[in-house]
Amino acid sequence: MLVSGLLFSEPPLVRTSCAPPVLLSLLISVALLIWPSTARADTAPVRHSDLEAVEQRQNSKLEQLEQRQELRAKDLSSHFELVKDYIAVSQKQIDWWIAFLSVLMAFIGLVGIALPYVLTRNLRRDYEGTLKETREAAAEANRISKDIKNFAVQAQQDTEAIKERRRLLSEGTKDPEASPKPPQQKQAIADTLGDPRAPAADKLSALALKHEENGRWEDASAVWAALHALHPEQVEPLVSQSQALLRASEHVFFGADLKLLSRAKGLLEQAITLDPTYAPAYVALSRTIAAIADKTRATTERRGLLNHALSQVQTAVELNVRSNIAYNIWGNELAALAELADNPVERRRLLEDAITKHQKAIELQRDYAAAYNNWANRLAALARLVDSPAERRRLLEDAIAKYQKAIELQPDYGYAYNNWGNQLAALAELADSPAERRRLLEDALAKCQKAIELQPDYSSAYNNWGNQLAALAELADSPAERRRLLEDALAKYQKAIELQPSIPGLALAVEAIRQRLDNG
Repeated sequence: MLVSGLLFSEPPLVRTSCAPPVLLSLLISVALLIWPSTARADTAPVRHSDLEAVEQRQNSKLEQLEQRQELRAKDLSSHFELVKDYIAVSQKQIDWWIAFLSVLMAFIGLVGIALPYVLTRNLRRDYEGTLKETREAAAEANRISKDIKNFAVQAQQDTEAIKERRRLLSEGTKDPEASPKPPQQKQAIADTLGDPRAPAADKLSALALKHEENGRWEDASAVWAALHALHPEQVEPLVSQSQALLRASEHVFFGADLKLLSRAKGLLEQAITLDPTYAPAYVALSRTIAAIADKTRATTERRGLLNHALSQVQTAVELNVRSNIAYNIWGNELAALAELADNPVERRRLLEDAITKHQKAIELQRDYAAAYNNWANRLAALARLVDSPAERRRLLEDAIAKYQKAIELQPDYGYAYNNWGNQLAALAELADSPAERRRLLEDALAKCQKAIELQPDYSSAYNNWGNQLAALAELADSPAERRRLLEDALAKYQKAIELQPSIPGLALAVEAIRQRLDNG
């Protein structure tokens, strides 16, 4: 039991590590069992001591084993610490290598980035320079493109403006009664003369019209001649030159006027030869022939000339049925024929026919101021054929309404103001009282003054102004006022003679005023 207790009470580590001593103890126990009992009693103390010795040896061995285990544990612990230290050192080395490799990779990446930059610096500089130049060139091209577009737009606008100015200038040459020129034509004249880029032909046209506006008809004729020399194939300059000569004939003495009219007629015949289909040439020729007829004293010859003028304007209408100017001039020629009529019935018929022509002209152009003015003139002529004061007053008031319409359409229409003044004076003759007559005559004076304000060289307006002053002198309240008015009337007649020496009947009017002054 002891043996087994010893054997089995030891820890497993002792059993395995001390197998020989255990076997020895086992052999000794077997020997003791087979010895005699006597011998067992005498030797018992010895065996006990042996057991103790054995036990001591075993304990010693156990201690040695424990010491060995402790040493081995220490060795293992030391070895573990060494492993830990090795692992720590290895980890540090790994961290160092990782850091090194990271730095190396970063360096390589930096070199990979910087090297192309350094190597391509000059190339990049050239590229940037080229890119900058390209951008500047693109910006310049864009600016040039915008300039071209703006220039194209401006050129288009300039072209349209030139076309419009040319149209207005052309209208100024086609309508011989458009004097003074409408505001749009005046502006077109000023713009053309002030435009250095305007074509030479346009500048000559504008200059000629400017001379006409200022009443310098012979200068205008010379400019039209220069324009025809510049473009000999065109008929418009010939027509315009002829009309300038026509107007110039109104401001020269008798005899010289016929020469100018003859030159105008020759220019128009030349224009018709160049272009037989140019309707304005026939209109201008009709007007020129009528002016020649007005200078002719023989009634038969005068009537023949007027009929010839009518045939020319009728040809113009055949060429252009929508020519409002032709219809207006046609009405004027019929009115001139009416003055030569053999009886009042024929005169009335011609005047009424003339009115239909003016109405047709207005139908073709609603804002045709000259047609309204001439329509009013025809109504005034009809009023002179009427015996009834009421009918005469109605016709005169209708005529005044037409003059007002003409001025509404063309506020600077001097002819309409002058004619308006004449009909106010005619209406004054029908006044019911001296006060009303004076009021109408003073209103007539104001209209003549306005006409002269608009056209300072308007001889007919000065003549009519003198007529109104002479009529007012008859209503003067005192001899001093009467004399003042007559002297003022004489001054106006003299101014009219200065501007147009060939006004029919003006010399007789001057002589009558002088006689009234002499008679006190």
